[in-house]
Amino acid sequence: MSPIPYTLGHGPFSHVFDNEFIPKAIPGSNWAHEQASEMMLEYMVEDNSIDIDREEINFIKDLIMGERRGNSQYVHICLLLDRFTRGGALERTMSC
Repeated sequence: MSPIPYTLGHGPFSHVFDNEFIPKAIPGSNWAHEQASEMMLEYMVEDNSIDIDREEINFIKDLIMGERRGNSQYVHICLLLDRFTRGGALERTMSC
């Protein structure tokens, strides 16, 4: 689940956009594509009136950022994903 929302905020040419373009376009910015991914997720849910619990949205955001920022009933899923990602199948890992 997390690789798809995680990649929403990638600009053209992925990390080159983050590391080369953004610092020149917005000097001093600490912008990261993960932030854009979170904003796009919020927009898609709101704009399409998707019926999803706030806790589920926050869980997806935690997966995007690669860190647990709250208590979630989905921690068992997090633990499973963490085990899966440590196998190298996904780009991000998450500390549960």
